[in-house]
Parts: sequence; structure tokens; C-alpha cells
Amino acid sequence: MIYITGDTHGLIDFEKLNYFNSGYYSKKDVLIILGDAGIVWSRETLDDYIRKFNFLGITVIYIDGNHENFHLLECFPIVERFGAKMHYLDNNVYHVLRGEIMTINDLKFLCIGGAISIDKKYRKIGLSYWPEEEIMDEDINNAISNLKKVNFKVDYVLTHCCDSKTVSNEFGYTPDICNAKLNFIDKLVDYKYWYFGHYHVDRIIDNKKRCFYDNILEIKKEYRGNKNKKYNSPAYFIEDIRHCKYVSNAPYLYSKFNYNTKIVEEDLPEWYVHGRFHKRWGYISSKGIVNIKYYPNMWINHYLRDDDLKIIYDDGFKIHVDGYDIVEMILAIEKYNNVDLTYLKKKVNFKAAFYNYYHKEDLDFEEVSNAFKEVSNDKEIEEKIMELIHKVNEKEKYLPNAAEYVMDSYLSDEIFKKETGFYQKTTDELYSLLEMEIKKMKEEKIWRYSY
Repeated sequence: MIYITGDTHGLIDFEKLNYFNSGYYSKKDVLIILGDAGIVWSRETLDDYIRKFNFLGITVIYIDGNHENFHLLECFPIVERFGAKMHYLDNNVYHVLRGEIMTINDLKFLCIGGAISIDKKYRKIGLSYWPEEEIMDEDINNAISNLKKVNFKVDYVLTHCCDSKTVSNEFGYTPDICNAKLNFIDKLVDYKYWYFGHYHVDRIIDNKKRCFYDNILEIKKEYRGNKNKKYNSPAYFIEDIRHCKYVSNAPYLYSKFNYNTKIVEEDLPEWYVHGRFHKRWGYISSKGIVNIKYYPNMWINHYLRDDDLKIIYDDGFKIHVDGYDIVEMILAIEKYNNVDLTYLKKKVNFKAAFYNYYHKEDLDFEEVSNAFKEVSNDKEIEEKIMELIHKVNEKEKYLPNAAEYVMDSYLSDEIFKKETGFYQKTTDELYSLLEMEIKKMKEEKIWRYSY
């Protein structure tokens, strides 16, 4: 998925990027900052700023604004990424050069950074102001040269400042030379949207132009189904298991379990989630899913390691996700299918609370570490756990097995089929089920451990 936002000014306006602290995000997600990123500002802050943006876990690309250290920026190597020339800062952080056209998720983005600092007379050259901030003729020439290759047609225009007409009519400023140099866009370029920053406001100008500051816009990639001739498998694996040995076909992936392909990891759409599935490292699709079911493991000596998330795809393919990859997969399914899995996430958090009960003398619900931070342990969960636990005889040696059996049976739920699950049963009903299971275990003399 692609995200657009305005100026970050180093860490001054970094707080808005806390947006990426919850939910599923990967390097396939691309954040585009519309200038004044301020990442490359001084040698003293450079490493810290780059590290902060790297920690977002996504790919960050920014066009330059008028508050960048252009002398320091030129020290970084130029690479080609998404079909455009960029400065490679570190890991997943890039600065795209002026006049370049990026192609991301089959969308074309014309990028032209630069603007004039209205307070430059109060700034010191080489310390807080660099003349290279202004848009140069060679920047426009590079843009026109690249536009010719695409018949002057792009999906998005990304700039830091805007054209003369917009800055005058919408912001009441006198146009400067940088605004004037962008006037060719409306005359020559066939575009759908024009996004820019610089003016420190969030404003929709018309049905094409929009100014960004704090807002973050999502541009979703179209899903064409698993019948896409290039990506026709819901699962691709890095390695295959043959005769109890791992076999690699690097750099190519295996389709499903053992079919050779000519696909590499970089080719996969963003909704393929990396993890370990069926004892293999690989990528599985979070789209094309018709049903999922969560099976919490009965044992309480670990949290998610042996839990199981069963996934069924529209082509009939089935796969099991276990361990902490369950969390990543649930978040990805929510993100790419526009489905609310809060109900399922509460179940995983209930498992966390259940696990913590047996590993802490006093269960403090404020301290329970949730797999999903945005889903809190509400009163319903707290009351059900405490009432259920304290209602039974804790000294009964059959209790742990019986309690976990009930939890296992009634915490499972088929999300897309909406079967009745744990939350539809009262505490009395659950207690009755516990008694029945304890009785059954006594009669069959079944128990695995006691307390």
C-alpha cells in the first residue's frame, strides 16, 4: 500500500507517523513524504533520524523541500528504485531526485522537489539554508525528458510547493520563481491527482489538487484475485522439504509447496506475508481468503507457539499459521480485506490473559501483554475469566485440562461463517461445560498434569 503525507521536519512532526505503530506494515508498504522530511539535516542528527524512520518497518521515500541539507544529501549514492533515480540513505529510506517518475503498484508518480524559503535572509548558508533548494531549469528538463517516455501521462504529480495559480488563489501568496516553474504541469501533463506539502495545512483544493501536512492518505493496490497469471498461488516458499532435507531454488520461490517458479520475493504484491508456515519460510497471501479459524492450544506452558490459525483460500488451498505469525496474519487480513477482526483479536488477547493467570500469582489486567494493542481487555473478558476461574475448585487435579478443553472448544471461531463462539455463552454455561468435562475426565481417568 502507498501512503502520502506532508512535511516531517526531522523529528519535529514525526509524531504523526505513530500511525504505523499499530496494524500490519512491511517493506512492501511505501510512505511518500512531500518534502521537508528533514532526515538529512546535520551530521550530528543524521544517524538518529535515519534510524527513527527505519524503525517504521516500511519503505520511506521523500522528495526534497526547502529545508534539506543538500550538500550532505549529495554524499549518498544514487541508485535506481521503482524505475527512478534516488539517493539511498539506508536500508529502506530513499530520497527521489527531481524530475524522476516512480512506478509503484502500477501507478506512475512524477516527482519534483524544491521550493524557496521565505525567511532565507535570516538563515545561514551551509547551516540552515542551501541555495540548491530552488527548482532549477535542469530539474524541469529532466522531468520533461522522462514525461516524453510515458507520453506525458502519469497518475500522480508530487511536488513540495505548488503552481502560481494555486498559491495565489488558495493561499494568498505572491507566486515566486519555483511556483512559476511548475506551471507547465497543468499545460502539458495528463494527471489524475497533484499532491504537495510546504504550506503546513491540510486542504483539498479541488478534485485533483490537495495540500498535505498532518493527514496521511492511503492509496490501495487493486486486487485482481488469485487467477492473476503471474501470482496464481496463495503461497510461495523459499525452501522445499525433500527426503527430510531443505532444498533451495534461490533466488526463485516455490509455488505452494514444491512447484518451481521464476518469481522472486520482490515480485510479490504487498499482501503476501512473510513467515514460517508448515516448517518452511515463505510468503502467504492475506487476500483471496474465504474462511479462517483460530485454534488456541490447550497447553498453558507457552503463549502462541502451538496455537493454530487455519486459512482456506478461494481455490481450495489450505494452510496453517502458528506462533507469533498468527498476529501478523490477522492484522494483514484485516488490512487487505476490509474486514473487522476485533472479535478474533479479543480471543487472542483472552488467550494471553488465560496464559498470564497461570504464570502470575495475581492477574493484573493492566499488565497483561496483549498481542493487539488496539484491542484492550474489556470488562466482559475480565469478569468472565475471574468468575469462571473462581467458581470452580482450583485444587481439582482435573481442572487445568478441563478448563483448557473448554477454552479450546469455545474460543475457536470461524470468522467468515460467524459460528457461535465463546462470547455467546454465559459464565454459567461455561461452568456447566467445565463440570461435564471434569466428570468425563474422572470417569476416563484422563489428566496430563495437576497443580
